[in-house]
Amino acid sequence: MQIRKEGTKLDSRTDFRGITGVLVEKDPVIEGKTKAVYQVVDEPHVVLASKDSITAGNGARCEDASGKAEISNEMTCLIFSYLKEQGLPVAFLRRVDNKCLMALALNMYKLEVVERHEAFGSICKREGLEKGTKLSPPRFELYLKTTGRVWEMNDKKWDLICDDPRMEIDSKIVKLYDPGAALSDAKPFLELCIKDVFENPEQALAHIKEMAHINLRATQAIRDLCAKVGINCPDFKLEYGIHGPDGQLYIGDVADFESGRAVYNGAPSGEELYPNLIGQHICKEFFRKGGDKDETVYRYGVGLDLLRKAIAA
Repeated sequence: MQIRKEGTKLDSRTDFRGITGVLVEKDPVIEGKTKAVYQVVDEPHVVLASKDSITAGNGARCEDASGKAEISNEMTCLIFSYLKEQGLPVAFLRRVDNKCLMALALNMYKLEVVERHEAFGSICKREGLEKGTKLSPPRFELYLKTTGRVWEMNDKKWDLICDDPRMEIDSKIVKLYDPGAALSDAKPFLELCIKDVFENPEQALAHIKEMAHINLRATQAIRDLCAKVGINCPDFKLEYGIHGPDGQLYIGDVADFESGRAVYNGAPSGEELYPNLIGQHICKEFFRKGGDKDETVYRYGVGLDLLRKAIAA
């Protein structure tokens, strides 16, 4: 997300808005179904405002769900604060209010960076693994963020067979795959020149190597934290961007139980508060499988309650 260029004049009557004491530009830098991002006036910061929306199937299913924004925002603030305490580069600065947080403004890579510690989801079909298989070492995967099954770059446009394809980089070629295709017969459905994916290919390749190191540390830290309260996080997605003239890499966007799977295995202490949820998903997977939106928000809330306890432990 690009910040406003220095010296651009704004009309304070029409172009500003306030978010709990923070002056931001009226129109969002970017807005999606689950959040909007606003540039802070005269600062290299942004405000991420969560929405009461839950989506699945790349937006094919989208429902309003009261209370979801507050849960997502607090969970992200807790996780990012914890990762910063572990010495990881996180753009998060502070919680602004119940639905908003402030972070460094980043030029985001259009990548979803996934770390799989156990086999769940598409990797089971792709590699013929049983659900729950421990992956050693964990799988580091890249997915190209797209919408409308289209990729556009350098005044060019390519049609895709799916959104968010899995990608592999082979020298100067980026290969795109259907995430659900088995490895035994998987062939890239599209090959792109690396300069048609990244504005600065050399920098991007260096950053992807850095992402691999950071992502393993960050997701293992999240797994260890959640394990304290009986939550198993077999996989987790993070997003990355660049800040400042030196192009420093940071974890950005959000980090909640829509970013990865979370299964509740019961309280390690034996003092069980949620017996009916043992062995159940308390994450987006429940909604993705057809679960009711209100029950989904309840399960998110359980996850937040447990995460608070893990942080306090």
